[in-house]
Amino acid sequence: MRISNGSFEPARGSNINMVLKVTLLLLFVIFLVPLASAKHYTLEEAVTNITIDPSGVVHVDEAISYTFDGNYSYVYRMLNTSTEESIQNIEGYCSDNACKFRAERIPEGYRLIGELPEPTPKKFDFFCFLRPLWGSQSP
Repeated sequence: MRISNGSFEPARGSNINMVLKVTLLLLFVIFLVPLASAKHYTLEEAVTNITIDPSGVVHVDEAISYTFDGNYSYVYRMLNTSTEESIQNIEGYCSDNACKFRAERIPEGYRLIGELPEPTPKKFDFFCFLRPLWGSQSP
């Protein structure tokens, strides 16, 4: 009985090459999709100035500098307060009018939100100004 040399080699080699090509293509697609939608932001700097006037009222001015890569809907700053604390006169804005500012009361305290336009600005500063009042006063 005689077996011819190389009769199975081309078929086996082409199947391995095809499987290898499909595997590489799938890996490429799997890793490419997250890169295409990758988003990243950096908090460059945060500065807080706290002033207490003679009557005990606390004034807080805060500036947070961000750098963005990708599109985002908003930035926010959480202010945790106890149930006895309230904050009045909350104001805020972003440099270059990069956002629309709003503050919302949540069970943990307050969320200061800057709604961002599309496309998201590459760099901007988020400014917050507030005056906490200690006691049972509501905002």
